[in-house]
Amino acid sequence: MNPSQVFGRLNELGTLREGAEADIAVFSLEDGQFRLVDALGATRTAHRMLQPVATIKSGQLYGSASIPTERL
Repeated sequence: MNPSQVFGRLNELGTLREGAEADIAVFSLEDGQFRLVDALGATRTAHRMLQPVATIKSGQLYGSASIPTERL
């Protein structure tokens, strides 16, 4: 069972089809050297990081005015 079934909205939520309600977060996967620090001060180096690009909420675009359509 998924959340849309729990709320009785199986045909309205949980899909990215045209006409369905959707709040979407768009990310870009960046390669590089990224220093990560946890709450205790321990550090690690990551070689990839998800960077937020934009959010779409109720059909309204927030964040970046241009969303990358292809990886360079």
